[in-house]
Parts: sequence; C-alpha cells; structure tokens
Amino acid sequence: MKSNHKPQQIIVIIALIAFAMTACRNVDRVTPLTLSGQVSELIDDSRFSPGGTLNGVLTSAIGGEGTVINGQMNFTIGIPDPSLLQSVEEFFHVFFDPEGYNYTNVIFSVPEAKAAFFNELNGQTENGEAFIIQRVGTNSDDGLLEAVSYIFVDRDITITAEGRAGENGYILVFDNIELQFQRGWNVLFNKVDFFDFPFLVSLQVISRNGSPYDGLIWLR
Repeated sequence: MKSNHKPQQIIVIIALIAFAMTACRNVDRVTPLTLSGQVSELIDDSRFSPGGTLNGVLTSAIGGEGTVINGQMNFTIGIPDPSLLQSVEEFFHVFFDPEGYNYTNVIFSVPEAKAAFFNELNGQTENGEAFIIQRVGTNSDDGLLEAVSYIFVDRDITITAEGRAGENGYILVFDNIELQFQRGWNVLFNKVDFFDFPFLVSLQVISRNGSPYDGLIWLR
C-alpha cells in the first residue's frame, strides 16, 4: 500500500517529533528542590530549642512531599502542576505587592513567564495535629527580621521595580529590586531592618535551582 504522505509532510512530522522530545528533555532538566535540616522551636523572643520529638508528614501549598522524623525534616518538590502557575504579573502582585503601594515602575523581562511559590511547609502528626515550619533567621533580637521563600519560574526572567514608602506611607520603605530568577527553583531572601526608622525592606535571590542555603533555621 502506498503512503499518502508527501516528502515535505514527512519532514514536518519528524521536525515536530524532535521538537516535542527536546521540550520533554528541557522539562526533565529542572532540578527538584530538596530541603532538609533540624526543626527548632521558639522558647522566647530570641532563644530556640531543637524539636527532637516532632514527627509527621509535610507538604506545601503547591505540592511536594516530605517527613519530619525526630525533629529532622526532609522535603522534595519537583515541577509544580501547571494549573498552580500564575502569570508573572499576578505572582508579583500577590507575593510582592498585594496592596499595590510597595513598588512602582515594575518591569518583567519576559512578561509571558509563569511562577509559583511557597514560604512555609504544612505538617501533620500521626495524631492529626497540624503544624507549620518556616525557614527564618535568628537575628530578631538584633533588629532584623529574616525569612526565605521558594519560587519556581518556568523560564529565566528578571524583575525590576522601584521601591517606595509602604504601609501608612512611612512605617516601611521598600528598597529597589532587580531580581534575576533562573528557570526552575529559586530561593528568595527577605529582610526587614528595624535599626532605623522608617524600616527598610530588602529582597535578594540567594540561590537557584535547588541549591541549599544554610544561613537560617527551620522553625516550628
């Protein structure tokens, strides 16, 4: 039986198959985000204690799975479900500027990029007790509030914006940002400096694509 496909059609079909295979390989190259460490518990405003008796399972608002065994946590998340990705503009306003007064002159180098994020892990013990752990700093007694968030982007993108006075026009001042995110997982460091008034809020991408950052603790 003769084929009804012309040579040109066959070439197009082969090219489409090759493109699809390349796309699949690119998705597979995204390094999963793996987090681990000892969970601590807050004793008072500046003292922490290892949570050695904590046991349970972990997840996040956008998926992933992990465990806490005798206070030691391990968590892994790959590519978020596409339905959980937001447009980068929507992501910016939800994450960075929910009230619309923190930043101005916002520029996205790739406006069609999409993103997702989480900044805490949700846990549950065997007895059904819910708990939350976050990656935070230990310098609150030194006038600093530090925390990290984990951000996934589906392509490389740079976000720039000019910061301005935030809440009530003077309590918080937001520093200018130029955040360079690489495709995959990125770790964003958030710091509020209470040394001077008004208080300065600054943001920095501190590691990318699942690289660990050891400058903070896991706090329940």
